[in-house]
Amino acid sequence: MTITDITFDMSAPQYANWVEERNALVIQGESRSVTVTDCTFINLIGDGIGVGDSSADPEITACPSKVRLQGNRFFTAAGFKNRNGIGMTCGTSIQIKDNYFYGMARENMPRSRSISSRTIRTSLSVTSRSPGTR
Repeated sequence: MTITDITFDMSAPQYANWVEERNALVIQGESRSVTVTDCTFINLIGDGIGVGDSSADPEITACPSKVRLQGNRFFTAAGFKNRNGIGMTCGTSIQIKDNYFYGMARENMPRSRSISSRTIRTSLSVTSRSPGTR
């Protein structure tokens, strides 16, 4: 599956109430061969893209594989209620490449991307551009 050139705007009225786990796009379970490219994520509440299961269960066995997140843009206006541009809890063969992050994230968050310690099963490749701080 390829998702390309879409704007994910979380400022719509149905998202008025802040909920930390409200990600703009989630790739989870047994998802395979997913590419997200040239998309824009604005006015985030949770993460822009969440990869893996959002639960804290260490026994999760169904994780996405062959995921490529490339050339996406993550912006948040004043307020910084969002978490991270990309959050990942589990996956195999994940590429995060040439993404642009600005205004990520609220206080005490890892900023552009967050990768949990139980995430990687085989490979991860990460390159990103973060030209500014908040």
